[in-house]
Amino acid sequence: MKKYSLIIPTRNGGRYLINTVKSALANKYKNCEIIVSFNCSTDNSFKKIKKLKDKRLRIFNTPNFYSMSKHYEWILNKAQGDWISIIGDDDAVHKNFFETIDKYLIKYKNHKFKAISVDKANYYWNGVSNIYGKTVVRYLDLNQSKICNSNINLLKVIFGFMSYTKLPGLYVSGVINRKLINTIKRKEKNKFFHEINPDVYSALAISSFVKKYLRIEKPLFWVGTSKKSVAYKLILKKKKNFLIKYNNFIKKSEKDKIFISSKINKYFWHSRLPSAFIFSALFNIPNTKYKNSKIYNFIFLCTLGSDILNKSFLQNKKERILIKKLYLDTVKKSKIPYYLIYFFTIFLFSLKKLYKKISNFFAKVKFFLYKKTMPERYVYSTDRRKFKNIYNASQLN
Repeated sequence: MKKYSLIIPTRNGGRYLINTVKSALANKYKNCEIIVSFNCSTDNSFKKIKKLKDKRLRIFNTPNFYSMSKHYEWILNKAQGDWISIIGDDDAVHKNFFETIDKYLIKYKNHKFKAISVDKANYYWNGVSNIYGKTVVRYLDLNQSKICNSNINLLKVIFGFMSYTKLPGLYVSGVINRKLINTIKRKEKNKFFHEINPDVYSALAISSFVKKYLRIEKPLFWVGTSKKSVAYKLILKKKKNFLIKYNNFIKKSEKDKIFISSKINKYFWHSRLPSAFIFSALFNIPNTKYKNSKIYNFIFLCTLGSDILNKSFLQNKKERILIKKLYLDTVKKSKIPYYLIYFFTIFLFSLKKLYKKISNFFAKVKFFLYKKTMPERYVYSTDRRKFKNIYNASQLN
């Protein structure tokens, strides 16, 4: 059995996929497998990958077209490694990805971690500046590691004080032990993914099943944002038309019987409200305390209300009117006293606003200090000629 499985699900990966696979194969580490799974691709990306000659490379084709979560579930069952991770077809991994994970496993061997959360760098492919600006590369290497309490950090994510990407997820944020994945599957009807957003779901599900995890503050993953990225497509489509009937991502998932939580109105999810993403995943984790909890339903309504008060999440007046109406309907159906929800929503919104200001200030100070004192650990660039693709960027030390 291989020690590591790096899975790359893809559909029409185009010019991005070859760079993703090359970044993985650039690792000289032998005891691993690089799995590329084609989800009924119709472009020439399969031919490009087929030409790569490496014993570590395994290539699969799905028998039918699958939604994202179903595709991830299908290919996850093909992985043979003791440790597993998934990246997108426009992402990449650091040139010393496997060796570095090995070093940390040895360093913390007495803790017997089954979940590792790993920091990431950002690469913005050509063509997304209309949404994300001129940034091409953003890379910060703190070169630190720490033991994290899963319950505490999960609560931070639930209340909106921490990004779910700092939890040990399967998708471009962590490396997860096969035994833990199998344990979760056994408790969940031999199925791992139970929500349409696999990256958010895996992070919350895994954190619900471990008491602690290792956090590596070193960018070993490279998150690529391109025209084919799901996030980019959803933002662009929502700007043109916020009606949910235009969201093919939801339609495809529902066809495969993978749903947004019944407690979450689809429009909240479609409008990309963070609380809708988090709680839809949370409520869909089987056999946990979250599923039918009145307390967590109350927390959801408060965090959802604070998201709605944050005007940056809603694109236009029509969408704001619709979301507010749907929110009030949801509050009424909950049968929780309105004044309680109102009070805690305002309190939470104010607290998060203050927290964001303080966090942004310290982040700017941190970036400034690293830029001045250790420029090799902080790279920010708008130079596309220097970083022409994500493979090129992933070779940074």
